[in-house]
Amino acid sequence: MWKSLTAVTRQVYTCVVRPSISSVNHQAICHMSDDRQNTREDEQRVPDAKDWRLFYPSKETMKLDVDGTAYNQLPVVNIKSTNNNVIISLCKATGDILYCSSAGALGFRNARRKTNLAAQSVGAHIGERALNIGLRNLRVCLNGINSSRTSALIGLRTSGVRIVSISEVTKIPHNGCRPKRRPRK
Repeated sequence: MWKSLTAVTRQVYTCVVRPSISSVNHQAICHMSDDRQNTREDEQRVPDAKDWRLFYPSKETMKLDVDGTAYNQLPVVNIKSTNNNVIISLCKATGDILYCSSAGALGFRNARRKTNLAAQSVGAHIGERALNIGLRNLRVCLNGINSSRTSALIGLRTSGVRIVSISEVTKIPHNGCRPKRRPRK
């Protein structure tokens, strides 16, 4: 599944996806590819621990051109994956929302909203809308820890848009707020 995503993004970025300790969380680390042709071994190669600093985006990444558009001017697809629904919004680089859709808006009701099929159909729907507007290259921001977010990425990819980068923007507290007190027994 992730190999097929890297095949789409390989023209501008080469994404190496490394699963973290929990099976749901994935870490996408992207870097700029040089002018040489990528081979099958390049997609499957996992870098050493020393090479990881080469795969993080740098200041030069923001100056990158993707089909004549600057990287920081590319539209963004925000995928919010909750326990009960998947909400995907297509935004300009400035943050203005162009189109928003969810599993409930497409007709999935109750427990069917949180299935992978619902997430994939929402991703395909947003991808088709992006192509109708004329947006071919997109950045993706993933929010939430759920298995349906990878299905939404597959739906985006099947619609024909090109995913330039995948970013993880889930907010994780580092023991921030104090929990409520336990009730007396």
